[in-house]
Formats: sequence, structure tokens, C-alpha cells
Amino acid sequence: MCLMFAAGIGNVAAQTSASDPLLYQELSQLKLPLLVINTVDGEEPTCDAAEPPEGAWGHSITNATKVPASMQIILKGDTLYDSGSYVKKESGLTIKIRGNNSGRNPKKPYKLKLQKKEDLLFRGDKKYKDKDWVLLRNSSLVSSIGFWASELIGQDWTPSHQIVNVWINGRYRGVYILCEQVTMNPNSRIDVDENEGYVIENDPYWWNEDIYFPSSITVPEMKITYKYPDPEDMTEERHEEIKADVYANESKILDGTFDEVYDCESFAKWLIGSNIIGNKDGAGGNMYMVKKDASSKVGMGPLWDFDVALCVGDEWIEVHRYNLFYFKELIDSSNDSFRNALRNVWEEKGQYVADNIIQRINFFACSQEAADYQKSRDYQEQCGIAPDSSHPYVGDLKYMTQYAIDFLTHRAEWMGSHLHEICGVEEVSKDNLSDSTMKTYDVFGRQVSPETPGIQIRNGKKFFVTK
Repeated sequence: MCLMFAAGIGNVAAQTSASDPLLYQELSQLKLPLLVINTVDGEEPTCDAAEPPEGAWGHSITNATKVPASMQIILKGDTLYDSGSYVKKESGLTIKIRGNNSGRNPKKPYKLKLQKKEDLLFRGDKKYKDKDWVLLRNSSLVSSIGFWASELIGQDWTPSHQIVNVWINGRYRGVYILCEQVTMNPNSRIDVDENEGYVIENDPYWWNEDIYFPSSITVPEMKITYKYPDPEDMTEERHEEIKADVYANESKILDGTFDEVYDCESFAKWLIGSNIIGNKDGAGGNMYMVKKDASSKVGMGPLWDFDVALCVGDEWIEVHRYNLFYFKELIDSSNDSFRNALRNVWEEKGQYVADNIIQRINFFACSQEAADYQKSRDYQEQCGIAPDSSHPYVGDLKYMTQYAIDFLTHRAEWMGSHLHEICGVEEVSKDNLSDSTMKTYDVFGRQVSPETPGIQIRNGKKFFVTK
């Protein structure tokens, strides 16, 4: 593992002003993109705090102003993108504060709405062009880890992202994550039929949305809201169609025929991935469900919202234990389709995901981008910008890296030795199997040694063999 970082913070080591021209010059030369946003007349985006009604959860924002602006993206002195001045539907963009509880923090997350589609991650293919982008305030390594987990576990689509510096109206605002918004885009994001498909969310912040409806399964504090169709474009007829479809599908969870309408593998991937990264946010983890068209099964969207990931100890994340979503019903069902999917996803992907995230962490730690990331976080602190997180992995990159590697290593070991608890498999020691001469197979039908730890199949019966 390479953990070499530049000492000090360059030409502005003693700098404390977020508007110092020397700081701007330094940021523009780093191997981290610098987003320079100038709003019309220097207007700052604003919002008000929103409190939940009685019986609901969370804290959010309301009355977020949408401010017109222009934006440039600069990398090592070169301008990679220039939106031009704001002209509605032609050039520029709008910026507004986004998020729920995160939107109430001093360091704000933002939504960017380009007036002309562009790929702000510069991947060299026009299919990635889109108008909708977000700036996430949590710039710790955990955001990348969460997106990597979603990608590696094999979700249909995961938002691509890039660590960036942000400069708005002549002032440095800190280190952010620029990423694709969870939206419908058949070319490169979520692909659903415009008339028959939908993207919905199991959402504790339903009370801050215009259109929502209750689930027949989850706790009353959670309700279903819309990502697509956009609530602004929703007709009452379409709303009733989607609600009826959701209720019909939920009834199949209750009667044990859920595998007819839900993609068990997709749900298992989401749950295994969320467990690997130890996401402690049981209710606010942005649980997106996707139905591509009328004949498709419902699957899960990408993992999202990692503000309290890498925080769960030796236990399953909360959605296993409470009716915050469908998982408890699926695990406890007499139909073993979901339990089998969990086991298969873990056997095929679990250790692979943890190992590859660790490899990516190590690769990043050896890069110039990592050195400039550490330098930028130092600038952020020098300028008095409020911390974007308060979790145990926040600190210098060397500490964050080692914390994440240790967490993921232990987490994978713990999950591998406890998966039988939720898969309905009898646990035995390798010394207590009744017939050690009987042929033994793994879950993929490959013959293995009788002493091989893990899930074994003998004479059609499944066992979890301990070490």
C-alpha cells in the first residue's frame, strides 16, 4: 500500500481566506477538477429548514431557490468545460441547495441543472450527456467506497462520480463529489419506458414531497415517493396505476409468491452491497425501486447515501431487523427464493466486492489525485470551512484509508461466517457431519472437499460448515 502525501499546503500554507487569489491559482493547477460557478448578480442559493409533521421522521429543507449561473471546469490550468452565460434552454445552468438533513449544514450540497446537456465527467461518448448533476458535500473516501460497492456488486446502473474542488462567486467552498443524479436516461442512466416504467423510492422524507402514498408493508413513517415520472409531470391516472401496481406486488410478498414480480437477485445485490459497506442509515438510505416496463420485474436501483457507511459493527444493517422496507418479510418468507439469492450473491460477489474496493483504495492512495485531494482538504480546513462529516473515518487520507481497509476486511469475514443466520441453513462443524464419505458440492454444483468451510450441499440438503 502506498501512502505518500505532500507535506504542507503549497504557496498558501498560512492562508485562511477562502477568496484569496493565490488559493484560486493553486486549486486551478491541481489534478482535481475545479468547478468555478458564478451566479447572476452574485446571488447565493438559499433554503429554509423544514420540520416533520407529528409521526414522521427526519429534518429537511424547503423553499430552495433556483439561481441562474455560469460554470467552468478547470484541470491543471486547462478549461475543460465552459457553460457560457445563463440563457434559458440554451446555455449556463441553475444551481440550488439539495438534500434533506445535509441541506441544513453550513457546507451545502447542490443540484446543478444544465441548460444544454453535457458529460461533466468527460468520458468521450455523447451518450453520457445529461442536464442533471449533483454536488455531494461528503467528500470523505466513503462516498467513493459506496459507489464502488454498488458498481462491483452488479447493480444495473451506478452513478459515476469525481472528487472536485468547488469555487462559487469568488470563494472556495471546499471538496465535493460531482456525480450523476439518479434520473431516467435510457442512454446512460436508469432506462425505463416513458409510459409504462417507473422509479420510486421508499422514503422517510415523503412529508416534504407533493405526491406520495403509503406502503402496505413498511412502517407508517416510510412512504413511497417518485423519481420518475417527475411529480411535476404526474397525472392522477398514472399515479393511481403505479400505486395499484405497487400494492399488487406487495401482496405477493405477503402470500409468498414475490419472486413472480420482484427481481430477487437485484434486491439481494442491494442488500449484500449495503451490508458490505456497513451502512448504518436504516431508513434514509435512498431505497430506489425500478420497473422498466409493464412486463418487467421490479428491481433495486443503485446504492446511494453513504453519510453513515462504514459504521455498522458485528450485526446486520437495520433493514434486516425492522419493517423499514421489504427485506425482513422476504427473509422470513416460506418462499426461499430471496434467501437463495442472498446466498448466491454472497458466494459469487461478496468477497470479490470487498477485495476490489480495497484494491481501488490502495490504487487511489498512490495517485497524484490522492495527494491533491489531501492538499485540498487541508485548504478546506485552513479556510475554516465546516467539516462535511463527523464519522470515525474523517481525518487525513492516510487515516481514512487504513480505517476503511480494516473495516472492509473485518466486515467481509464477519458476513461470511454469519450469512447462514439469514439463509435458513443448518450450521454444523466439519467434524459433526454424519457421513464424511458422501459427495459434497458448493452452491454452484462444484464438488468440494467435505472439510471445505461455507455452504455445502449433501444429498440435497444444505449445511453451513464452520471452520
